[in-house]
Amino acid sequence: MEEVENKVLKFMGVCNDLDRAVWKCLKAERIQRRTNNRLSGESRRQEYYNKLKEGYSWEKDD
Repeated sequence: MEEVENKVLKFMGVCNDLDRAVWKCLKAERIQRRTNNRLSGESRRQEYYNKLKEGYSWEKDD
């Protein structure tokens, strides 16, 4: 019976408050991960551009 009551409460929006609280709590972590990913991508792209400027080729010589 408890499972049925939970579905009814969930339908009425009781779980939304919990979901919002978790989302708000983890927001700082998401922002930090997003920032780290952006910075690592920029540095990785810069390394590739530098290698291209130096004439590096990724093609394998047979």
